[in-house]
Amino acid sequence: MKKLVKFFPLKTIVATITLCIFSSSVFGIVNGWPATSIKYSAIGAIKSNNKIICTGTLISNKWIVTARHCFDDFETNEGEVISAKASSFEFNLGNDSSNPFFKSKIKRWLEIPDVKIGSEHKVIDLVFAELAFKVPLEKFNIKTIMPLILNWTLLDLEANYTVIGYGARAPFSISTSHLERKRQLANFKVTSTNGNFLINLFFTKNKFEDYVRSYHSNEIDLEIESIDRILRNEFVKGYNIHAWDARGRSNLSHIEIPINGWQDTCFGDSGGPLLREIEGNLQIVGVVSHGMNGTCATLGTVFTIFGKEVQKIMNKILF
Repeated sequence: MKKLVKFFPLKTIVATITLCIFSSSVFGIVNGWPATSIKYSAIGAIKSNNKIICTGTLISNKWIVTARHCFDDFETNEGEVISAKASSFEFNLGNDSSNPFFKSKIKRWLEIPDVKIGSEHKVIDLVFAELAFKVPLEKFNIKTIMPLILNWTLLDLEANYTVIGYGARAPFSISTSHLERKRQLANFKVTSTNGNFLINLFFTKNKFEDYVRSYHSNEIDLEIESIDRILRNEFVKGYNIHAWDARGRSNLSHIEIPINGWQDTCFGDSGGPLLREIEGNLQIVGVVSHGMNGTCATLGTVFTIFGKEVQKIMNKILF
């Protein structure tokens, strides 16, 4: 089992290399819709040992952006720590990751510098990875998706966002099959740019626990899953935001569950883009970092957004 060492607790990470394998009936974002449109063709699957571990987005013909923890060292079942090597990762483009129209090994990656907050160093879960082979964009009619650094004004918070990923379509499962996933999408609303939205929304632990018991009892075992930990979920100010599918629960005094269920990210969606469409152009404003708990319950996702350091790196690799 892949263990994300040093910085990221295993239970909070959305994607790991061999955390679990899902049945062929549950591929894609939780309760998501097929993302087959050509406008999503710059989004692909990141694989290791022919298994999907994350999702990435083309920002040029040879660079992708994804989550940093996708390339972390990992621990084997025997306790041996294996250093992640670029050559062991592959980026596949195509709606069906088992039948990509283009694939390339990863050549190297550039991490965002850690941020010092007080006496602690916080990891920014974002990375730019260079492909070993350039993508022939014109041949495949691909339009790259440019990163957008937002100030998160009221207008930004009121906008609609889309998340794309190749992750599991159901909460944590022990069923097994081939890792043969298709690209899915979900619609999200940004709920907080400064800390855990769930705390602000429910005010007390007891109220949040009542909500979980009423609407997520099948997804969270309260004897195992710590409500305290979910409410204490860490955010790095200026680099993380929280978002969830707000359909039917923007006003918690009157909740209506959508017919197809609430949407969320799950294992394999890490690094996938949080997209905003402006004047017909898709732009990526952040990437999936981790869920609010370890079972992919639809409690929202923590996204890593683009801060000041990102601009310096983008200027290097794009211009």
